[in-house]
Amino acid sequence: MGLANRDYYRNTQGAGGQVASFADVPQVCKMLLIANVVVFLAQILMTRPVDPAEVRQQIFDRSQQSGQELSLEQIEQMASFAPRQSIVESWFQLDPAKVARGQVWRLVTSAFCHSRFGIWHLVFNMLFLFWFGTRLEQMYGSREFALFYFASAVVASLAFVGLSFYTGEMVPAIGASGA
Repeated sequence: MGLANRDYYRNTQGAGGQVASFADVPQVCKMLLIANVVVFLAQILMTRPVDPAEVRQQIFDRSQQSGQELSLEQIEQMASFAPRQSIVESWFQLDPAKVARGQVWRLVTSAFCHSRFGIWHLVFNMLFLFWFGTRLEQMYGSREFALFYFASAVVASLAFVGLSFYTGEMVPAIGASGA
C-alpha cells in the first residue's frame, strides 16, 4: 500500500496536486505570503536615521567586549556608515531582553520580518511556506494549519529566547524559518 492510497495523503487539488496559480493557493497560506511581503516592504520604506551617539556607544561597547582598542577617529568613521533603522523591524524583531520585559507580541511578529538588506531571506522563507504550507493546509485544513503555523512561530521564538538567556548573547532575531 503506497502513500497515495491513504486517505489523509490523498490530493484534493486535482491532477497531481499542482497549484496552477496564486488564486489556487489555500487561504491561510496566501494571507501569510501577502503579510510577509507587505511587512518586508514596510521594513524597507519606514526607516529613520540612527542616533549617532547611540551608534558610537554601541561600537565602543563592542570594541571593549572584544578587547580591541579603537581610536575616536575609527569609532567616528565606523559610525558614519551606520544604515538607517527600520521602524517596523524595531517594533517586531525578537529581542530577548524586550520579551523578558513583557513585550510578548514579538514571539509572533518576528516571524513576519526578514532581512531588508537582501531579498533572499524573504524569497527562501516564502518558497518553503508556499511548498510545504500549501500542502499542509490542503491536508489539515485552514484552521489547523494556522494554529500549527503560529504555534511553530511561538515555540521557535521561545527556544531562541531561552538559548539567548542561556548563552548571554542578547542579539535580536527575525525571520519565518522557525514557523
